[in-house]
Amino acid sequence: MKTVSHINLRKEKTFTCDDRIMLFITKFHLKSKRDKWLTLRLLLRKGSADLVEQILISSEYRRDFPELLEDETVRDFYLDLKNPKKEMCLTI
Repeated sequence: MKTVSHINLRKEKTFTCDDRIMLFITKFHLKSKRDKWLTLRLLLRKGSADLVEQILISSEYRRDFPELLEDETVRDFYLDLKNPKKEMCLTI
């Protein structure tokens, strides 16, 4: 995923990287349930787990949040995020 430092739409309007992410998240929530799943899966496949994490965390308060967890891949990622697996270390 490319990094965006700023976007100029008009003379007085400059969007930062954080604004771009918020715009993406806002547009994400306007999608249908299936499109949300596909978007999250695509982001996970492309190595953008940090963005998926931000989307899920910022979506926890939303009414449609349970719909996101209906997808097995997204649900597994979210559960791993909330309950990180403990690594076992065996010392001999």
